[in-house]
Formats: sequence, structure tokens, C-alpha cells
Amino acid sequence: TAYEIPKRDWSSDVCSSDLRSLNSRAPTTSTRCSPNTTGAEVVRSLVEWPFLLLLLTIAALCALFALGVGHFTKKLPQRGEDLPSGVGELFGIVGAAFGIILAFIIFVQWNANDRMDSTINTETGAMAAILRYTDDFDPSGMVKHAVLTYRDVIVNEEIPALREGRIDDAWKAGGKSLTELVNTIEGVIPPGSSQTFYDLAAGHADTLTATHRERIELSQSDLSAPMWWFVILSTLLVMFFIALIRPADSVGAVLMLLSVAVFFGLTIALIVSLNYPLNGPVSVSLEPYFRGMLANAG
Repeated sequence: TAYEIPKRDWSSDVCSSDLRSLNSRAPTTSTRCSPNTTGAEVVRSLVEWPFLLLLLTIAALCALFALGVGHFTKKLPQRGEDLPSGVGELFGIVGAAFGIILAFIIFVQWNANDRMDSTINTETGAMAAILRYTDDFDPSGMVKHAVLTYRDVIVNEEIPALREGRIDDAWKAGGKSLTELVNTIEGVIPPGSSQTFYDLAAGHADTLTATHRERIELSQSDLSAPMWWFVILSTLLVMFFIALIRPADSVGAVLMLLSVAVFFGLTIALIVSLNYPLNGPVSVSLEPYFRGMLANAG
């Protein structure tokens, strides 16, 4: 049964109206939203390193630091077994607590990457559904063109901007293209068409506005500057006490120091690599944008 379709007021939709307002106030020049620009740039550059090289570099720095501490503390009156009773046990407790904190940081970052992957799959699923539901009403291919244009803007403009921390540019590029897609869907399915098909297409367009927002928000879920300082200083403190308590004056002590350095190298390399979901060799895959109906449409 055909129904007279009420024209959907997209301007009243929170996501759509936000996108339009963001387009109108987006800056004409590139800006970075990170309050710690220098630190963020350093981490972004490290993210692009091969993981093994990053691990070995951090492990080598930790080991060199500990060996340097051991060299300059040779003349201390209290080292190793000469330290007061209970110092070793206290250090073990502090070290274990620090290890738990590092594991929690990695878990949170891994979860953010999983959410980004899920968001991209939800988004591409909505794109494919829009193509499927509007195919009979779109003989000229206007919706197909708008969907593929939006996909290309995401891959070629928005995500590169997010990788560089240019959040305003990402909002501007993706928001403008998404608004054009929404308007195209409204224009292609005319009044008197199937209400069901209109609602399905409109619902998936709403999904695109939500995933667009979530993708940008997740790209900013990187570790804060205070947390980076905590990780770095705590690592140096642990290596300092290891060198103080177990001087590298035997093969066993050197091997223990190197094993701890490799552990911290692995842990911090993971934290760096997972810090930005869209950057580096372990970043979230963009393959969903080019498979299934999107691949066929392309």
C-alpha cells in the first residue's frame, strides 16, 4: 500500500543539525585540537615505526639507563644485600602495582581500537543498506554516487585529518559530505513511495551520523599528557631501583636487567602503537569501506 510520506525534518535531528553547525563554524585553516601538540606529534611519529624496532629501541634505552645508574652508584655504601630489610619486598609490591596499571592502560586502549573497528563495520553496513533500500528508487544513481563520495571523503580526507590530529578539518570534510548524502536520500525517494523503504533508508542515514561522531570521538581517546609522564617516570624509577638493588656485576644480574628492559620495551611499545586507533602498523583496517556492496558499487 502506498502512503503519503511526511517529509523528514532532518534539521531537527541532533546529529544532522550538529553537522551543519559544525560545517558553518569550521575553520578555513588547519587546526589541531590537542592541548599537548608537541607531545602528540612525538607519539604520532613513534606510532609509525615498525613495532619490533620500537620495542627494541625502548628496551635498549631502559637497559642503558639502568646500566648508567649502576655505574654511577658503585660507590654507594648500601647496595644489594646491604639495603635495609624490607626494601626489596616493598619494591616488589610497587613494581607489581605498576605492572597492573600498565596492563590496564593496554586493555583500555585495546578496547578503544575494538570500538573503532566496530564503528567502521557498522558505518559501512549502513552504507551498503542504503544502497540496497534505495536501488529501486534511484535509476539515475544519485544515491549511489552520494554514498561512494561520502566513503571516499572518509578514507581520503577525514581519516588522514584524524591521523594528524586535525579534528576540525575532519568534522568539516565528513560533515559536509554526510549532509549532502542525507539530502540526496530525501530527494530520491518521493512522496507516495513506500513508507517502509523510506524509513529504512532514513534510519541508516541516522546510523551514519552517529558513527561519524563516534569515529571522531574515538580518534581522540589517546593517552593524556599526565599519563604519559606517569608511564615514563615510573618506568625510569623502576629501572633505577633494579640497578640499585641488583647491580649488574654478574651475568645473572645483567640478564635480569635485560629481561626487565625488554618487558618495559614490549609494554610501552604496545601503549604507543595502540594510542591512536587509525595510525601505525597495528591500526584499525579500512578494508570494510571497499568490500561487499561498496566494492560492487565502486
